[in-house]
Amino acid sequence: MIYLDKKAKIDTLTTIGNRLAFKEDIEQLKSNNNYSMLLFDIDNFKKINDTYGHEFGDEVLSTIGKILKTIENREISIYRIGGEEFAILFTHFNENFAMESCEYIRKSVENIHWKFPITVTISGGFSKAVKNTYAECDKRLYKAKNSGKNMIIYQYINEGDIK
Repeated sequence: MIYLDKKAKIDTLTTIGNRLAFKEDIEQLKSNNNYSMLLFDIDNFKKINDTYGHEFGDEVLSTIGKILKTIENREISIYRIGGEEFAILFTHFNENFAMESCEYIRKSVENIHWKFPITVTISGGFSKAVKNTYAECDKRLYKAKNSGKNMIIYQYINEGDIK
């Protein structure tokens, strides 16, 4: 049963945690409020699929999964939570470490050499634990998208609300 439970929480394409694993893990973290989260997605992913095909789109997702696995450890949990959207939970809040990790991911994705003449980028939102951390990350993700993409917005809740 443990094997099946673990298998049910893995995204088969990227081999990282899936939405079910994310939801369970975030529920456990809410009690300590000493975590932070990055929520990001792949810029222009629909265009990638439409231009180069879904097989290549899957290759992009799989490759990003491999990059994320290089940073996963006891304090960093990674997930594909839907389509081209990913989440990372930093289980012990350390602002500098989390921000450096986020930039490492963004730059690593941007620097991949693909079999097609394309640069793949990501946009994301980052927040320390607040009342609704996911929603705060999501607001920042859309701010990054609307601000030119290929960036991660780190603004904290106490620096003003994002509309």
